[in-house]
Amino acid sequence: MSHNLAQMISSIARTTGREPAPLVGASTTVLNDTLYVFAGRPLTKQRLTNDLYALDLDTKVWTKIEATGDIPSPRYFHSVCALGDTKLVCYGGMSPLQSNVSSSQTSASGGSGLGGQGPGSGGGGGMGANSPNAGPGQGRQPFNEIIMMSDIHIFDIETSRWTYIPTDNAPEGRYAHCATVLPSWAVYTSSFPQPADPANIEESGEGGAELVIVGGQNALDTYIEEINVFNFRSLRWTSVTPLGKSCGVYKSVVISLPPGIKGDDIGSFRRRNNGTDSEPTSTIAEEAPTSFPQTRRGTDAGIKGNSSPSSTSPTTDPRPSMLIYSNYNFLDVRLELQVRNPDGTLTEKPLSGSFTPPGLRFPNGGVLANHLVVSGTYLTGSVQEYALWALNLSTLTWTRIDAGNTFQSGSWNRGILWPNRNAFIVLGRKDRNLVDDYNQRKINFTHICTVQLDAFGLFKPPPSHSGITHGGGGTGAGGLPHQLSQRAHQLGKFMAANQSFSDMVLLSLTGDRVPVSSRILSQRWGPYFDHLLTLPATSPAHPNPSSLPDPSQPPTRPRTLFLPHTQPTLIALVHYLYTNDLPSTTSPQILCSLLQLARPYRVPGLLGKVVERLHGMFDAKNAAAVFNAAAMAAGPGDELGGFRMDDDGEVRSDSGEVLGLQKRGLRGLAEGRWARERGRSMGGAVGGGR
Repeated sequence: MSHNLAQMISSIARTTGREPAPLVGASTTVLNDTLYVFAGRPLTKQRLTNDLYALDLDTKVWTKIEATGDIPSPRYFHSVCALGDTKLVCYGGMSPLQSNVSSSQTSASGGSGLGGQGPGSGGGGGMGANSPNAGPGQGRQPFNEIIMMSDIHIFDIETSRWTYIPTDNAPEGRYAHCATVLPSWAVYTSSFPQPADPANIEESGEGGAELVIVGGQNALDTYIEEINVFNFRSLRWTSVTPLGKSCGVYKSVVISLPPGIKGDDIGSFRRRNNGTDSEPTSTIAEEAPTSFPQTRRGTDAGIKGNSSPSSTSPTTDPRPSMLIYSNYNFLDVRLELQVRNPDGTLTEKPLSGSFTPPGLRFPNGGVLANHLVVSGTYLTGSVQEYALWALNLSTLTWTRIDAGNTFQSGSWNRGILWPNRNAFIVLGRKDRNLVDDYNQRKINFTHICTVQLDAFGLFKPPPSHSGITHGGGGTGAGGLPHQLSQRAHQLGKFMAANQSFSDMVLLSLTGDRVPVSSRILSQRWGPYFDHLLTLPATSPAHPNPSSLPDPSQPPTRPRTLFLPHTQPTLIALVHYLYTNDLPSTTSPQILCSLLQLARPYRVPGLLGKVVERLHGMFDAKNAAAVFNAAAMAAGPGDELGGFRMDDDGEVRSDSGEVLGLQKRGLRGLAEGRWARERGRSMGGAVGGGR
């Protein structure tokens, strides 16, 4: 990969502010556009901490949060997961006994001086960086008394307050476990009283968000081969099921599936093709559909109520599923993927093929669109780097996410998915040695590398109401509703095709006319449509956002509006305004035209719809057109994520859906050029051998 292309796909920034010291066993959690770091052991001190730090992922500025309330005791190798949009939930880990003399949420047995062999060692083997038995505790230091915690604390971001959740049936205390939160699912009525809620958890109408704890190790460094579930509505541990294998943060990662993906969807493309899916090449999203059909959830989700779960049929079970990804034996790696179904059962999914990830130590990741993105430390005698891979959940085929030479130097220690920006961030320090820091299990926070996943076709589809509006957010005074019903969609198509509902025409660049209803366009397009109508009728309608009319004083509507675009482009635009969707047969050429007009014409939601459709249709043939259209749509400056330089002279970029599409187009062009060059070189070699 060329240096310039690598800089577009990945960028390294120096963080500022109150940066945490390098830590062992700290948790890292992304919520919205903020990274939270909690607890751990400072490498230079023989004590644990319970400090909480926040990194603004846009500004790259650290802040130490002055928390109040029931602050968890100092600990490390615990877990912290996002709970909704405003809370974090902390569970377990190792903590000094003197900090927990009154706690009832510990394991029945503690440890004394837990140095030496680390967890995951299985009772034998050396602990070097390349040892297949080296576990997460390699960086631990002995303490006089260490106990295994099984407590739950919830942090409210808005109030900076911790709340302890007392339970009377906590499972065995543990550390180095995997954890995730399954979102609320059931629609509730008022049949039963609502339980006490000391953490003030907003479960509005949908009940039963669950904390799922998988595996981990106890005070004897023995793996706890079970799955435990805590329910945030009943505030109780509700189930424990056997796992039958060792699982922990050293070799596994646990991820909740998005609402639109069910367990049966995993590997569905492979099953339909009798397991004959082809090996991936250099691209990711072209192998199969880039998203699964979305499942509509209950419409009463916004109603706060008392609880009695409504019945559901097995085929429409709204409860979320969960993935457990593990890689065992790093010198002769074995990969496993399990789906935890809504009923708690586990289903194995085969991971085969000649192109698979190596053993990744301390894997981390998340699900973006229909891909599982996994990262981790890759160490062999000849390779020491941080690696990223993506698994297409429909085909169960792997692709390496190539960030160029970014991770081949420096110490990169922890990766986290940033779904809001279709990016993967990796914490580290570019002037340190990876092996030295790995042997100490150290996480550095000095530098952050952002890898743009949408450059590889991985992106979260935008909501139907997303887009650029005159007010900078929402749909504003005018615009499409968040979602049109099927009946409204059909009615819109009928009205767009029936000229009797039209009272004016859009005049195309070639003089063709497209009949429209000015009332519908005014309501769906918004004030900028009214602004276009005030322009002189004899001149093209060049967008000029400097002045907009008062929406309370609509101008007299002319019969004709000239827009300097082709008739097919205008027809697609009208179809979108009438139906909140794009025609199914829209060509990449028309989509590129819509991409360029969406932003200057301020059509609510159009930009996101076009970007999503172009990602789905992207291939080597249209890479140049997509790149050029995206570059023109992004415009100058950094309004939509343009480049700027930081104080160190390094390129930085703010992720945007258009910028991601532009990067993918450039990457496609580069790969096409490399393919042609390889073809010429191979042809020359064959010719020279004759």
